[in-house]
Amino acid sequence: MTLGDESSAIEVRAREARYRAFDDAVGQGEALFQAHHLDDQVETVLYRLLRGSGPRGLRGIPAERSLTRGKVVRPLLDIGRLELLNFCRDARLSFVQDPSNDDFRFDRNYLRHAVLPVIEQRWPGYRATLSRAAATQNLMVTWLEEEGLHIEVGLMGDPGISFDRTDSDPQRLATRLHHWLATEGLSVPDQRRLVEFARQAMFARADRQPRLALGPTVLESWRGVIYWHASSVDIALPRQLVAGQIVKTPVGRLEWRSDPLGIPAGTRLSTRLPGPGERVRVPGGRRRSIRKLLQERAVPPWWRDQLPLIEWEGNPVALLPVGLLSSAKPDIEALSTDPLAPVWVPDSMRQLGGRVVD
Repeated sequence: MTLGDESSAIEVRAREARYRAFDDAVGQGEALFQAHHLDDQVETVLYRLLRGSGPRGLRGIPAERSLTRGKVVRPLLDIGRLELLNFCRDARLSFVQDPSNDDFRFDRNYLRHAVLPVIEQRWPGYRATLSRAAATQNLMVTWLEEEGLHIEVGLMGDPGISFDRTDSDPQRLATRLHHWLATEGLSVPDQRRLVEFARQAMFARADRQPRLALGPTVLESWRGVIYWHASSVDIALPRQLVAGQIVKTPVGRLEWRSDPLGIPAGTRLSTRLPGPGERVRVPGGRRRSIRKLLQERAVPPWWRDQLPLIEWEGNPVALLPVGLLSSAKPDIEALSTDPLAPVWVPDSMRQLGGRVVD
C-alpha cells in the first residue's frame, strides 16, 4: 500500500489503509481479533484529549467495531502491555515488534516513550484512572445515543436541535452539538469554538443569529433552534416549468395539489427570484411585502432571498413555500380547468420524518 511522504498525515492514511484491508479480508459473519491492550487505550485517550476531542473520541478504543461484512474484536483492552509481554514469553509465543513504533516523528510514539514514563513516575496508577475516564465517556455517549437528539426540521427542511434559553450552561449544549455532528459523520470543530458558539446562541438577543462556519455548511441559531444548513442555499428550480410537473431538486420536490383557485394543469410558467422590497397581491386583494410574508410563515432568514416566484405570463401567481397568490390576470378562475396549487416538499423533512418548527 502507498501512503505518501507527509509525516503529519501518514498515521491517518495508514489507519484508513488498514481498515480497507480488514474489509477485504474479513468475510460475512467473521471476526478479526486484535491485541490492543490497556496501554494502547491510555495512549489513545490522552492523545485525543490533547487534540481537543469530545466524549465520542475520549471513550477510547471500542471493544468491537463493525466492518462491511464482519467485525473487529479487541478482548485485551483491560490487560497491560507488560502483562501481555510476560505471558507471551512464558508461553513461548512469538510476536512482531513494528520498528516504526520507535519513530518519534509520530505523536503517539512521542507520548509512549517520552511523556507517559514521566507521568508514571508521578502517578503510577494513571492507566487505571484514564481507563475509568474513558469508560465514563463511553457511558455518556451511550446515554446521548439512547436519549436521542430530538431532531427538529424547519419549514425548508433544515435539521436542527432545540435548546433551552433558561439553561445557563453552554457546555451542555456544546456537548449535544458535538454528539450531533459526530453522529452525522461531520468534521467536529474545536470544543472551545463549540462552547463559545453555544454561549452566543443561548444569550444572544432575539434579533441576532449566531453562526458557526463548518466548511461548506453552517450551524446557525434562530428562534431557539440551532440549524445545520448549506453555506449557500438554493432551491434550484428551473426557469421554465409546467403546472402539474413534479420537479425534483437537490433540496426537495415541487409537487402539486388540487385547488379550486389554482393554476390550470399544463399551463406554461416561469420562475424568478423576487426583487429587493418587492410586494405581491395576496388572497383578499391586499399587497404585502414578500419578506414579511416569509417571516410570518417562519421561513428561516438564510432562505428568504432564495425562494422563487412562479409567474404566468409575467404575473406572479405563487410564491414558494407560501403557495398561491392573487393573480393580476383577471380571467385566471375562468380558465382554471383541473386547477392546481404548487407545494414545496423539502427532502430532509421526507427523510427524517420530523415535525415542522414554527
